[in-house]
Amino acid sequence: MNNFAYLREDSPFFPIFEGGLVPIKNILVPNQVRLEGSDETSAYMLDWAKCSDAQRAQIAEIVTKLRGGSPNEFLEHMNGGGDMPIRVSQTTGCETDVPFFL
Repeated sequence: MNNFAYLREDSPFFPIFEGGLVPIKNILVPNQVRLEGSDETSAYMLDWAKCSDAQRAQIAEIVTKLRGGSPNEFLEHMNGGGDMPIRVSQTTGCETDVPFFL
């Protein structure tokens, strides 16, 4: 099962993923979340397991530059089962290879 969101080119994470195609856990429907420092309530959850080590390191650098802390703290959080939201406003759509029957 592969689920992806298309990042907008102005997303700080766009350069990390080929064509801005970021792996997400949830299929098509965003999660309803409370994001610190934002009124936005819809997000896709990053599928950390499908990111390469290089992508993980780059994500950690960007997140800690934006939010504070150290890259190692962020990596420990994520490797310990933490989640990272991808704001719907940073995407232009999503896709899945899971067949749906109507």
